[in-house]
Amino acid sequence: MKFDQDFIEKVREANSLVEIIGEDTQIKQVGHRTMAYCPFPDHNEKTPSFSISEEKQVYYCFGCKKSGNLYSYLQTLRGMSFPEAVEYLAERAGITLPDKYQGQEAKSDQEKYKLGERINEFAAKYFQQALKKNGFEKGVDDYLKKRGLSRELIEEFEIGYCDDSWQGLTDSMHSKKVPLAVAAELGLVKAKKQGNGYFDLFRERLIFPIRSPRGKVVGFGGRILNPDHFPKYLNSPESFLFKKGKTFYGLHQTAKYIRSQDQVIVVEGYMDLLTLFGAGVKNVVATLGTALTPEHARLIKRYTKNLVVLFDGDEAGQRASHRSLPILLKEGLFPRALVLPEGQDPDDFLFTNGAKALEAKLQAAPELFQVVLEDLMGGYRGGADDKLRILDSLAPIFNQIQDSRLLSLYKNDVAERLGVEGEILDKSMRQSLSSSQNRTPSPQAIGVKDRQDFSAVDQKSSDYSDLQKVDLSRAPRTELYLLNLALKSQKYFDRVCDLSVEEKLTHSGVREIFRRASNAYRQDPARFDSLTAWLVAGVKPEGALTIQFENMLDELEDSEALRLIDEYAGRIEEAFLKAETKQMLAQSRGPMTPEQLEKLERFMNIQKQKRSLRRSKDSDL
Repeated sequence: MKFDQDFIEKVREANSLVEIIGEDTQIKQVGHRTMAYCPFPDHNEKTPSFSISEEKQVYYCFGCKKSGNLYSYLQTLRGMSFPEAVEYLAERAGITLPDKYQGQEAKSDQEKYKLGERINEFAAKYFQQALKKNGFEKGVDDYLKKRGLSRELIEEFEIGYCDDSWQGLTDSMHSKKVPLAVAAELGLVKAKKQGNGYFDLFRERLIFPIRSPRGKVVGFGGRILNPDHFPKYLNSPESFLFKKGKTFYGLHQTAKYIRSQDQVIVVEGYMDLLTLFGAGVKNVVATLGTALTPEHARLIKRYTKNLVVLFDGDEAGQRASHRSLPILLKEGLFPRALVLPEGQDPDDFLFTNGAKALEAKLQAAPELFQVVLEDLMGGYRGGADDKLRILDSLAPIFNQIQDSRLLSLYKNDVAERLGVEGEILDKSMRQSLSSSQNRTPSPQAIGVKDRQDFSAVDQKSSDYSDLQKVDLSRAPRTELYLLNLALKSQKYFDRVCDLSVEEKLTHSGVREIFRRASNAYRQDPARFDSLTAWLVAGVKPEGALTIQFENMLDELEDSEALRLIDEYAGRIEEAFLKAETKQMLAQSRGPMTPEQLEKLERFMNIQKQKRSLRRSKDSDL
């Protein structure tokens, strides 16, 4: 499924960039500009420097230089993939996805999917209200303080509470005509074995809503408050919404920190995440009672390639490190690991050593491969049996490494430490690969349907690129500034078109963007203000088309802007004619044609005009 450009633009134009950015930061009107404090977490500022153009639907930060349109904002700050951003904005604007994007079966699935999201949202609000109304009166407050969960942290992660009434949520849903059969599928309630009706599944627990990257509640986690009860943690069961092997707790809240720091820390549960987040380590996600899966690795890859797995210092943590290594390497990630001292979890370590000590350990965390290798080398005595044992353990890992350079480095390290030839390593890899292929049946052989669950489609933003990226990184300053001036207003764009500059541009990227802009403008002049937001998604670097918002261009008077356009156009024509003349002289061995002579004369006239202009300026001085 791919969205066509018309639908992408329709969805973008139906949403307000100012409103969406206003959900993340404070908006101010400063003169003719709409300004805000930069919402990106890696840019702390005391005065607003983040400029938003509602007309053009683009943003530009004078401080950190980040810029883009509505889609890039949602992808960069909120961690959405491109298709997720399109669907999110379509839903926000009340635009239905056309039937051509979904078959009848998928459309039916989507309706059920949205119903499930609404039911989970209802339950999340119920649990939050329960905590505010009576949770603090039942000893919950003492537990929250003991675990260091501040009111701010509780609100940030929407933590709630369920009492031991058995029917509280069920009765509330029934009164609002929520379909309890669907709520049962989601694991919120359960049908009674005898008689009719349902009862609450979560009881006397602290509740942690689990949101998808798009911000939808897909499941819940519950932590007991009474130590005599069991189990200690209870997650929503697998459902059409919730797949714990494809979901991280906290990702919705922490995605912006992961992107800005270009690193993610993976921990093993809700409380570990909340403890780290409360201590200032915010680029963190938590698994949900399951080991890291290939789906987890692909999800991480959308945000960063750098991760640190933070395991408890016990045997289970060690096993987890071994299992996760080939999965992470197969996706081209660069995993490091911090294994805490035995018997400690992140909460214990922070309580004993403090946040700075933990941050120092995270910074110094070794590569996960080296951690696994050290474990395998434990008790190594140099015998042939030891070497084969280690090689047999490492071969499946080597076979998953996608980067040939990294594979060579690891192989050289292992060969040196074991004192074996590289050929021995290669042979072990071939044997391991052959063995795994003989052992693993294909999906067709075991009857797995070649169809993805609607709720688990791995949508990659690269499949939904609205424009092929045009590289403007080395474009001449004059051409780039003229392009930005042209996009500032219809009057300026018309002036540039009248000067017939497009074919005289020397940089192919600038020429291509002018061509796209001209074609779109001719087709629908009334949508001129949308040009910048449309074009900005198709260029790199991302700030190439937002120079128009910098002070040097944004504050120009109309007459000065038009004078600059004429000056830039003259420079571009001069450069064009100079290059053409040089080429003609190089190619011509005989008399010039009339066309060649005309171009040469035009170039010489421009040169005379420039010299005359310089003499005029000098005399004025």
